[in-house]
Amino acid sequence: MGLVRFANGRVVRGDALLRGDVWSLDGVVVCPEALYWRAASSDALAHDVVDCEGCIVAPGLVDIQTNGCFGVDFASPRVEERAVRRAAAAVLRHGCTALAP
Repeated sequence: MGLVRFANGRVVRGDALLRGDVWSLDGVVVCPEALYWRAASSDALAHDVVDCEGCIVAPGLVDIQTNGCFGVDFASPRVEERAVRRAAAAVLRHGCTALAP
């Protein structure tokens, strides 16, 4: 993954939603200032930039117990794979990046 800058986004800072950047190193949010001083003589500042186009930048949520959603009952012995995929796609639109049915 390397170092990625998520630019042109909105980030929660205290009680406010402000324009700002988020930096990630191998999937972990990092402080870019600390990286700069460590990398003064290396290529560690090479990075990809993702234009967030004003969207909110936040970590993905994981629902660790989902009994069902969007009309799909995961406990039903008749639940079909396409229904589970439809429900998973629906929760993704609400910030949930993974679920455990």
